[in-house]
Amino acid sequence: MPLLRTLLVRELKASDMTISFINTAQTVVLLVAYLLWTRLAKRTGERRVLLICAFGASFYPFLTALTHSTGPLAIYAGINGFFQAGVDLVFFDIMLDTCPPQNQGVTSVFTKRPSLPPCFWRRSPALWLADHFSLGWGQLIASALRLGGFVLLYLLGVGRRLKSEAAG
Repeated sequence: MPLLRTLLVRELKASDMTISFINTAQTVVLLVAYLLWTRLAKRTGERRVLLICAFGASFYPFLTALTHSTGPLAIYAGINGFFQAGVDLVFFDIMLDTCPPQNQGVTSVFTKRPSLPPCFWRRSPALWLADHFSLGWGQLIASALRLGGFVLLYLLGVGRRLKSEAAG
């Protein structure tokens, strides 16, 4: 996300109104998508929703890397909001199901983890990438990392119920 904001300001010279419109598009779709993913998770299972959404969300940085104007970014942000809603919705539930009951109190640390590192860095890794390579390459790297996360979720069986748990 820091790369996207830097791309909007540095390269695309987006106005505050344009940035607000892009953020609003993502938020509106995210809110509506929560309803859809909630129903689908109940019908097909949380793991399926997590995998679909993690895969779909991995393409957002890739699409923004290909963009040279602000026009399509609201559409891409909406698509990302659609998939991000599913990830947000089921990932925490899966983490609670996976975590032993005696350790569930520390889950708040893990849910806040993404916002903690910037407090300790003198310079954001995203801005370092932007300064040393390009924002486009940074977005492609971000997309590859998200896709790698999807692959790990799949291979490690995150969200899959063990046969003994399903029977009992």
